[in-house]
Amino acid sequence: MKIKRIYNDTILSLPQNEVIAFLPNATKEELQVLIAVYAEPSFDVKSLCTQLDMTENSFNKAVKALVKSGLISLDENDKYGSDEHEHNKETKIIQSNTLHSYSAEEIADVIDANKGYKDFIHSCEEVLGKLFNTTETSIIISLVNDLNLPEDYVLLLCQYAVERRRKSIRYIEKIALEFYDKGIITSDALDEEIRNVEQRDSFNNYVKATFFGGNKREFTENEKSHVELWLTKYKFSKDVIKYAYDLTIQNTNQASINYANAILENWYNKGIKTVDEAKADNIKEKEKKQPVASKTKSSFSSSSSFFEAALKRTEKSKKQGG
Repeated sequence: MKIKRIYNDTILSLPQNEVIAFLPNATKEELQVLIAVYAEPSFDVKSLCTQLDMTENSFNKAVKALVKSGLISLDENDKYGSDEHEHNKETKIIQSNTLHSYSAEEIADVIDANKGYKDFIHSCEEVLGKLFNTTETSIIISLVNDLNLPEDYVLLLCQYAVERRRKSIRYIEKIALEFYDKGIITSDALDEEIRNVEQRDSFNNYVKATFFGGNKREFTENEKSHVELWLTKYKFSKDVIKYAYDLTIQNTNQASINYANAILENWYNKGIKTVDEAKADNIKEKEKKQPVASKTKSSFSSSSSFFEAALKRTEKSKKQGG
């Protein structure tokens, strides 16, 4: 198949080899941003996101992927490329472009216009155990004003941050934007997501303690995908995981998550859900390996009986003949 270019006077030039290599794993957002920034290298982020019908967080992620792939680079004077923000530049980009930064005067005006804001901000301060400066107050207000998040939603975020020992307002802003981009914008949805996160953390910590003991290493990507299946697809309880671990040690003398996954996958495919069912299945599997020996023994016994009977008949015949 061959195509003919129509608009030869306004051809968009892209690096052929790099783009072809990038395409197989590229997301829709990454391709949108790639074409947009090549068409117009200088742009206003907010305006471009509106044009692409894309959140700024998604835009930032796409930019990061394009930079990593080598398809684009950023002006070294731009905030995206600053060494100071290299470790957490995606968050910094979000902070500078997504939420409005309120001045002290604007904060005062917002509080005057919304009488409940003063008590709301004070409640957030109480949860976090600190008095907010202007920047921190600006972020809390912008979560409600700019993202239209309910006040009790933001308070729940503050409580969640305290439980995770992350009391920074920047952290609260970061997770608020992450949840917002996932479509988690109501207090009920946030409460459910937090419970899911806590359940996953608890489950992962249990698996790590069971398989790794005192060696507090992280999962490999392969192990992480297995453990995620145990929780979300197989929905196995911790005692089932422990029994799979026991069998793994018994059979391999190694705490192998990959081996345990094979056991758990087999149980899942058989519809096994409890430890008792798993133990019964294990006994059944062991019995399947025994019939060969049993049959051999039975066959041998039958043969012995046959020879004994034949011998008796022979002896009887000899006596009668004698």
